Amino acid sequence: TLTGGLGNDTLDGGLGLDTATYTGLKSAYTVVKVGAGYTVTDTNTGDGDDGTDTLTGIERLQFSDQTLALGMLQRDFGGDGKSDILLRNGNTGEVAIWTINGAAISGGGTPGFLGAGWAIVDSSGDYNGDSRSDILLRNTTSGEVAIWTINGTAISGGGTPGFLGAGWTIADGSGDYNGDGKSDILLRNTTSGEVAIWTINGSAITGGGTPGFLGSGWTIADGSGDYNGDGRSDILLRNTSSGEVAQWLLNGSAITGGGTPGFLGAGWTIADGAGDYNADGRSDVLLNNTLTGQVAQWMINGSTISGGGTPGYLGAGWNIAEGSCDYNGDGTSDILLHNTNTGQVAEWLLSGSTISGGGTPGYLGAGWVIG
Repeated sequence: TLTGGLGNDTLDGGLGLDTATYTGLKSAYTVVKVGAGYTVTDTNTGDGDDGTDTLTGIERLQFSDQTLALGMLQRDFGGDGKSDILLRNGNTGEVAIWTINGAAISGGGTPGFLGAGWAIVDSSGDYNGDSRSDILLRNTTSGEVAIWTINGTAISGGGTPGFLGAGWTIADGSGDYNGDGKSDILLRNTTSGEVAIWTINGSAITGGGTPGFLGSGWTIADGSGDYNGDGRSDILLRNTSSGEVAQWLLNGSAITGGGTPGFLGAGWTIADGAGDYNADGRSDVLLNNTLTGQVAQWMINGSTISGGGTPGYLGAGWNIAEGSCDYNGDGTSDILLHNTNTGQVAEWLLSGSTISGGGTPGYLGAGWVIG
């Protein structure tokens, strides 16, 4: 635990899980991502000015009213510390954003429309390091990969990092593999099994490499999680034949460690998104049993299951749309659900493995899906 004094301070947590503490309410501070670190500024100088602190190697902020996990927030297009919901209409090509506060829609808009051949492949990444999520697109006809840089509900920039050749696909989840504060793009060649990384700055490829190759039966389950809390994203793998779940712990495009947290039995699948449900600065694994409807969590420390639980069960028509977002800004990830029969969109707001709240932000009409 690190605590600065009055005025401007520089705090470096180094390796491991580190917490910077502040005496005021979260609402009295602004938190901004800068490169591989953060700045925390005291906006209420009436009770003593904490100034602006520069943080590196810090995984959590402890305020008087809440704990905030750094580096885990996804799909926050406005930079307000709360995740939003991205939608796409398959009939019209419209892309829309619901700006979310808890379980309520507080705003929104339409950044743009997708033409023929274009698809959203990821919306969890921040490619320019401005603490706002961007949208990653791919044209399945030409192989073009494009980025919409987002500010709120508007496209503020973007570009084309590159093109994908035959056999190449973009894996689920945009991770920051070198810890520079900007998301990168994870690729897989379904013919050769090669796994590759494009290191991204804005919309330009600045580096990359090949961590490894996948053998028969292996798939990438997620590429956005940080399972050992070192500030760099790792890769979660699953073998569809044996049920084995494995990790590649990464530093840039090199595998520095890994292991097998466990095996999945009949009916079990890994849900989309790697969330941090216990706010320990490490990503966890969200599971769903399609036979029983059970939703379960593996709390992860490195490549070891350190705990877990069952938040609830899903009834007919319900599926998990996203499991890595924090809709109320409390520092713990929540679960977004969608009922394909009724169009209802619902949230489970979580504290560990317990549902502490939730609600229904809205309903999706014909043609709309969660992006």
